[in-house]
Amino acid sequence: MNDLTIKEAAKYCDLSIDSLRYYEKEGLVLPKRAENGYRYYSEIDLRHLRYIAVMRYARFSIKEIKFFMNLLKSPPSEKCHEETIQQFKAKKIEIEETIHFYQHILKLLKVIPQTILTNEAEVLESQNLFDNYMLEIYQEYQLMEENRHAHTKIW
Repeated sequence: MNDLTIKEAAKYCDLSIDSLRYYEKEGLVLPKRAENGYRYYSEIDLRHLRYIAVMRYARFSIKEIKFFMNLLKSPPSEKCHEETIQQFKAKKIEIEETIHFYQHILKLLKVIPQTILTNEAEVLESQNLFDNYMLEIYQEYQLMEENRHAHTKIW
């Protein structure tokens, strides 16, 4: 594949041109520049953009993505290996907690239609069910956030 312009690379990776410029500014991808200043993205750049897109979808922060992208450029070492394992374990826990939270939200979305009833007594009962469930989700979310902040992260 020939090198792609920024417009072609954005289309190929399904990212905005602004995102590509931002990722370059952050040092996540470094496309070649022609004499006229135009960016040209190689196959390796496109691969890195795909990695970035997947990590952004998984809610990795730019700092976390930088950590991972730097790993790709680093020679293997025991220290690097240990740091990588630690960071990915922490991210795995974070994603599992988020999935758990979203499962509660899905249950809530199933309950909401039941709260739209015409009988006043049923509406009150459904509203109480809804309120209790919302409180439970909120309390779990607060715990999840406390745990997230308690984890020390290199990134």
